[in-house]
Amino acid sequence: MNECPHCEYHKQRAQLWRDEAYRLAGHPLPEREPVLEEREACAKLIAKLTEMLEIQQKLHETAIDMLKPAIEAEREACAKIADEWAVGWPHPSQVIAEWIRKRGQA
Repeated sequence: MNECPHCEYHKQRAQLWRDEAYRLAGHPLPEREPVLEEREACAKLIAKLTEMLEIQQKLHETAIDMLKPAIEAEREACAKIADEWAVGWPHPSQVIAEWIRKRGQA
């Protein structure tokens, strides 16, 4: 679950005030273990990276879905060119290639 950055900020701020209040009262809180803090930071980073990868995957799938009709239309256009010009020419593959190149330049 994604945590609100404002909530995280306020949690850290409250922890700092709590620590300072205990210190001024002569009862400082025990230090947090650096390993625990590093693990928490790593877990948050991994969660954020996982979320970003999921978003990228969805964008990739969307882009592919959007391109499919254009690719299919281009294939159909190339097939029509091949059908129209391949009949009766001595070297149909050269003619087809020439027309496809011209189509890409227009």
